[in-house]
Order: sequence, then structure tokens, then C-alpha cells
Amino acid sequence: MAPTFKPPATQRVYDVCVLGGGVGGAAAGALLSRRGFRVLLVDEGGASATVPGGGWLFPVRPALLPAYRLLPAADALLTDLGLATDAARSIEPLDPPLQVMLPRQRLVLATTPEALRRELLREWPADAARIEEALTRLAAAAELGGALLKEAPPLPPAGLLERWSLARALGRAARETGIARALLAGPSPLEGAGDTPLAAALTALARLLGHLDAPPSPFALGRLAGVALQGLHRPVAGGHGIEEGLRRRITEVRGEVLGSAAEPARIESVGVERGRLSTIRVAGYSDTWLARAFVVAAPLSRLGELVPAEGRGRRAVRALAAARPGHRIAASHLLLRAPARPPGLGDAALVLDAGGAAEGVVLVELSGARREPRRGAAPENAPDHFTASAFTLLAPGGDEGAARARLRSALDAALPFHERHLVHRAEPGPAPHGLAFEGIAPLGVGGQPVRSPWPNAFLANGEVLPGLGLEGELFAGLQAAALAGARLGAKGKPR
Repeated sequence: MAPTFKPPATQRVYDVCVLGGGVGGAAAGALLSRRGFRVLLVDEGGASATVPGGGWLFPVRPALLPAYRLLPAADALLTDLGLATDAARSIEPLDPPLQVMLPRQRLVLATTPEALRRELLREWPADAARIEEALTRLAAAAELGGALLKEAPPLPPAGLLERWSLARALGRAARETGIARALLAGPSPLEGAGDTPLAAALTALARLLGHLDAPPSPFALGRLAGVALQGLHRPVAGGHGIEEGLRRRITEVRGEVLGSAAEPARIESVGVERGRLSTIRVAGYSDTWLARAFVVAAPLSRLGELVPAEGRGRRAVRALAAARPGHRIAASHLLLRAPARPPGLGDAALVLDAGGAAEGVVLVELSGARREPRRGAAPENAPDHFTASAFTLLAPGGDEGAARARLRSALDAALPFHERHLVHRAEPGPAPHGLAFEGIAPLGVGGQPVRSPWPNAFLANGEVLPGLGLEGELFAGLQAAALAGARLGAKGKPR
């Protein structure tokens, strides 16, 4: 038999290749495109935002978001890319604001101090003064943490010099705000109100919005719960989020995007040459994709599957594998007809049991119902129905049955007598949510360093700053873009 002739694969050459989707990778790719570098982003889909059930779509995890203008990393990024207006239009504020529900009490987390004080005096008159003092400390922690992030310090710091740089940045932020730096290194800002249901609710909210399997540090508590007290938002129904705008910026400036959350691409392999990442192969393409620098937005476990099984590549991945799965998020969903919604219930509420412990808090979110899309079509809205979703954290080895009972109890409390309007119930398996690390970096928010063992590869995934949630991913993307740009050298913005 004559030998089969296989023509050599062609090469497509880029300055930067972003491995994996997510907001951190898209942010890094958009910034590097704007600086004039040719960028390829290969999106393998990552964690889905929705799960199907009974012909309907339900959210996998909470959709609550802070205003982007309150996040220094997001504000700087969106302003630089001209996306600030689009991003503001893609979210809408909760109205009324987030609620806290106990068996016999209901508190609205008002966004003005005067209105919140009235709520505290009505519900907990004996404890109102100390709760308000704790919330003042929480607001100060949020302000100091925001000023620190504006300084763009190395987070998490790697080595003595970066720790020194972080300490100097914290000192400058403390002088700018007039807030003692010890606030981010001492006990919880909520310590004075630690035995109250509100402190438990805010601590649980921080853990739901962050992705670090550890009690939130003062820095994380300020940037997650403290910023949330200034007003939470949710994505506009049917709108395009921040990630879509970032991806669009890549393609507008000679860049290329392969795959999406709906139709993911699949990376077959990543080449390593002379201790550096060099090439990738993508399923369905005969080409080899060559890049001078790489931004890793995919989980490191996924990267470990792609690099060669021998040599420095494999050893480098093992050196990075410091994270292990932490808590998961359990969810229960109800599809209901419109009359099931009780008056006075907003779009989101934290439901506490009678004991008021942080471990028992359930977040209930209400959103418009969407039908599963037909092939090639967009999901359809159902204005005469709505979705009620309940979320709670499940510790490793935790009792799933007890979590399900807690979720159902919270939905019953938030939506009494909903059974006659129930169309469908969905209870998918718990989804990954938290990461655990052997050692927590200074300020208690970080995990993997942005710099990888390969000198031309930088991390922008959720394993870098899991303690800060969405803000951490965006900040990791900013750092990865700066480091990749410095390695590649100066390049003017495209005309």
C-alpha cells in the first residue's frame, strides 16, 4: 500500500494566545489588542451560566453584581476600552435592594445610611448602635481596599520584593483615605456585631460572591459585602454582559476569537519549546497556532491535560497545582406562574433560619423565565412566568440531603403558598464554586501567582484572586495583560 501523504500544517502567528474564556482572559485579550498586539482567544466554554431542566433554563450560581464603577479594576478597564456605557447598560439595580429574611423579621439593606439606620432601629433596637458601628467599619474596609486596588499592587505577591511593593501600596492607600491599614490586617470589621443575624448574612453573602474556601478576610469582606451594601445589580434580561463586550473589542482590532460558551472550541494540545509555551492545536483545524506569549484563563488542571506528558511542561503544571476543590454550591429552582410572586418580595433575599448562623444562609433570586433555545436560536422569554432560585454553600463531604431541605425551606419562606402556581421544579447536582489553598497570601484573597513557571505565560483565571470573585478575575486580567505586554515590548495602539 502506498504511504498516505499528509501535507504539513500551516502556522498562524499571533503575539498573544489566550487559553480559555472567562472575564479575566477576555479582559487581558482586549487590553493587549488595544495596545496593538495580535490576539487569539480560544474559548473552551468553561462553566456554563445556565442549566436546562424541563425545557427551561435555570442559573447555575448567583447573578448578583456590584456596580462596575465601584470596582477600580473594572472601571479602569472599561474606561480604557470605551465600554463603560455599554457595561452600565448591561446591568440594572435591585429595586428594592437586597433583603434579609428571618422567621419573624425582614430587613431591607438600604443603600443610604439614614434608611438603613431606620431599618436597624425597627428590627433590632437594642443592637442597632453596635451593628451600625460594625457596618461603618465594613464601609471603611471597602474604601481602603478599593484605594489599594487603584494602586495596582502585585496580587498575590510572589517573593519578598513583591510583598514589599504590596506593603508600600497599602501604606499609600491608607494615607490617601485616612483609614488605618491595620483594618485590613486585624479582626473582621463585623466583629462587634458577630452574634447578630445581619453579620451572619453579610458573611454568607461574601462567601457566595467570592470563590475562596475560607472565612472571608477583612479585605475580602470589605470588597464583597461592603461594596454590596452600596447597591447590588443583576444582568439585564436578554442583554450582553461585560465579557461579550471584551470579546468584541478583540475582534475589532485584528484579533480572533474561537468558540463561545454556547459553542465551545476544544484545544487538543499545547506545545512547549525551550521551557516556553509555543503552539496550540485546536480541534477541527489543520493549522498550528503559534504565539509569542500566552494568557492562561482556563483552569490549571485543564492546562495540565494539554502540555506534553514529559519534561519541564509537566513538572511546571505540578508545581502550580496548589489548589484543590473546596465548597460547592447547591441550588434548587422553581418555575412559577406570575401570581405566585408575593407583594413586597424583591428580586433577591438572604433567608436565615431561626439560629441565624452563616452556614445556614440561603440566597433566593427571582428572575424572568427563559425557555431552552431551539438549535441555532436564542432563548425565549416567558413574561407570564418567573424563576425562583435558591443557593447555599455545601462544604466538602457535606450532607446534600440537608442542603436540599434548607433550600426548599427558604423557598417556602420567601414564596408562601406557591404550590398551586408551580410549573416545574429543578434540583441539579451541586456545582463547583470554591477553591482551597494550603497557604493564603497576604490580605487573605489570593491563590496562584500571575507569573507562571513558563516565562512567556501569565495567569488570568479564577485561581489567582478567588477571594475577590469577579473583581479578582478582572484584576488578574489587568495584571496578566501588563506582564505580557512588558515581555513583548512596546507597541503603539492601532489606528
